Amino acid sequence: MTTPTDHLVPIDLTCDFLPDPLGIDNPTPRLGWKYATARNGLTQRDVEVIVASTPEKARRGEADVWTSGVIHAPSLVWLHYAGPALRSGQRVYWTVRATDSEGRSTMSEQVASWEMGLLQREKWQGKWITPRIPSGFRAHNGLARKSFALDKPVKKARLYLSAQGLYVGSLNGKPVSEHYFRPGWTDYKKRVQYQAYDVTDSLRQGDNVLGLQMGDGWYSGEIGWGHGCSLRDHYGQVPRLLAQLVVDFQDGTQTTI
Repeated sequence: MTTPTDHLVPIDLTCDFLPDPLGIDNPTPRLGWKYATARNGLTQRDVEVIVASTPEKARRGEADVWTSGVIHAPSLVWLHYAGPALRSGQRVYWTVRATDSEGRSTMSEQVASWEMGLLQREKWQGKWITPRIPSGFRAHNGLARKSFALDKPVKKARLYLSAQGLYVGSLNGKPVSEHYFRPGWTDYKKRVQYQAYDVTDSLRQGDNVLGLQMGDGWYSGEIGWGHGCSLRDHYGQVPRLLAQLVVDFQDGTQTTI
């Protein structure tokens, strides 16, 4: 945490209202910040947002991806990224330099980041799967298990998960998230949501197992729809799940599972 000083220090950097998010689909996300200062009456005079390819460059103020330039705007505390188009899975780092009403310039101590999601449909190599339901039974949940081996040291791994219904995932016995009821309610006739997870530390060289459980949720389960009514199969009859694990190795190669 930044200790307030007599300078105006940018803090709490967020991208689309989230700290260091993964899986951003918005090509022009909203970059926001707050200020800390121990001085009453000190205000912002100018501000500059710096976006770089590495945290080290961002910390030095080297905007090799994009810079907003110095903007004279005393009340500005957010703006949209307006740099070159970012590719699927690309991670960038950013910070804020502010000049206060007394002309003193201060760089944020924080270097924030965001990472793009899978921006085009063809980036999804995974296929929708459904549970096998015995004849005469209604679908409530299903289990999926994928075993795979990695023969090289892992640099980075991202797990992308979605469901028409609900999902819970684990990798080598470790939960991929502390959240439940994901991917969340949506109008399945218009859109399907997904999440991205950093699972680098859950992988190991050698044998690995990805386990997934799916449930009917709002998609094919019972939901209330006004006046105490309960509807079932409002969007579909059987839940579906979509999963894709993208692994980057330390030697620069990549594999998708």
